[in-house]
Amino acid sequence: MRSLAIFALATILTLLPVSADPETQERPTEPGDATLVLRFATEPPTLNPITYRDVYGGIILEYTSGYLYVEDKDYLRNVASGKVKPRPEGPLKPELAAGYPEISEDKLTWTIKLREGCKWHDGEEVTAHDIKASFEIMMNDKVDATRMRSYYEKIDEVIAEDDYTIKFKFKEKYYFAKYSLPGIPIAPLHVIEELDEPQDWNGIDRVVGCGPFKLENWDKGNEIVLVRNDDFWGDMPGIKRIRIKIIKDDTAAIASLRRGEIDLMGIRADKWERDVKNDSEIVGEKGKFNHLQYYRPGYSYIGWNQGDELFKNKKVRKALTMLLDIQGIIKSVAYGYAQQVTGPFFFQGTQYNKSVKPLAFNPEGAKALLQQAGWVDTNRDGILDKDNNKFEFELMITTGNPNADKIALMLRNSCAKVGINVEIRRLEWGAFLEKLNQDKYQACMLGWSLGIFEGDPKQIWHSSSILERGSNRVKFDVPEADRLIDAGRVEFDQKKRNSMYHKLHEIIYDEQPYTFLYNGQSNVLLNKKFKGPLVFPGGIYPRAGVELWVPKGK
Repeated sequence: MRSLAIFALATILTLLPVSADPETQERPTEPGDATLVLRFATEPPTLNPITYRDVYGGIILEYTSGYLYVEDKDYLRNVASGKVKPRPEGPLKPELAAGYPEISEDKLTWTIKLREGCKWHDGEEVTAHDIKASFEIMMNDKVDATRMRSYYEKIDEVIAEDDYTIKFKFKEKYYFAKYSLPGIPIAPLHVIEELDEPQDWNGIDRVVGCGPFKLENWDKGNEIVLVRNDDFWGDMPGIKRIRIKIIKDDTAAIASLRRGEIDLMGIRADKWERDVKNDSEIVGEKGKFNHLQYYRPGYSYIGWNQGDELFKNKKVRKALTMLLDIQGIIKSVAYGYAQQVTGPFFFQGTQYNKSVKPLAFNPEGAKALLQQAGWVDTNRDGILDKDNNKFEFELMITTGNPNADKIALMLRNSCAKVGINVEIRRLEWGAFLEKLNQDKYQACMLGWSLGIFEGDPKQIWHSSSILERGSNRVKFDVPEADRLIDAGRVEFDQKKRNSMYHKLHEIIYDEQPYTFLYNGQSNVLLNKKFKGPLVFPGGIYPRAGVELWVPKGK
């Protein structure tokens, strides 16, 4: 879900840039013809705005989709420089909307006027009927959009009062509406009407958009090319194209960077430390790239599928966490560019409970917990067993991810010392996702991206999200956690809501459905010929390609 904040003055404080382009050149009034080349390590399985599930698809959809409201980066830049004071409406500005919403006193009805003349990339006009149809297809239980539905399920009805007036009527108050409505995914009614059955939507991997860039070409396995939408009514991109190269191997990607074939790229911590950090041709005063560094909200984790008998016991899950030296991983795998985390919220945000302390690396303590759970080596073959079943499992990771390989090997070695056999299974990203979606796995290593604002934890942590290919893939099911999630969603007092989420954080960490690892720090390189980037606490996205531009002659 595209998570945005709106109409909260305090929100502006979390969005101020931590770094800005130091040059004082003014952006040209006319858009240029430059191409920005990005590198993705993995290709998104789909660019369907309603059914996509990965961060790579999300980044592309930021460019090709139109939204009711978007971040006002010029305003944020001016607030940061002291040119203007924060405004009551907050840091967003209308895009498809003609103005800010009219919200009823009971907060159950949101009415939004749309801008006239906005066009889909095929030339059809964007209307309120598109938004209504998009909501209805998203909420259809035959459509693979469970991860999206949790953010919009409190909407009772969407009414297109006319072509340019959309009304959202809620069943009950929902504090997260100020974050979710601005970024509601929208697809054209004239495309949706062509479906024979609602489930046919699941097979569509690209949909005409209405954003600042259009999909020009998708050469699967090689590259995705976006071209500027010259008919866009909002912020016109300063560059002509965005070319996204799919390069799975990090060494090959860095070689391509050195040859000048990539302009914007994140560098893995070990590659940064060993190969790039001290390369004066890449970084530094004489280097070709600016180095951007920030914590992009999110975390990596190992998930224990509680549908498997091995992982139903909390003591077992705690023991597995205690068998992993996470501080050692941060030093040896992340080279110190990471922060250990203990819960599902951004560690720099107010929802995160800083009082929750991580379990220590303690193999002997882990062994004692396993014995308490009934796992002992009764036949002295070196493998723990219980009820004639050996303690062995398969850990699923993605290919081309050396960090995951290293962590998996560390876990396997540590587990072997106490009598647990771990088999590591490496899968391509698409096959990995399909195994997750089909619930055909025991344990997996994965990451989760968060918004820089507040979050609604229902998508991952509510028991209702276990069903229908939801995001609660580890089958976490604790009634008190459900109660706190439900209560938090209707609590508009931030302090009270945070208190609920702090308690939820405690419960989740005590239950250990995940072994939470860390929030990695991003090291990103941007070709110096590109001007205009803002680095927010959450990074340079969304829509970094819109604000970038290249001086003439570069």
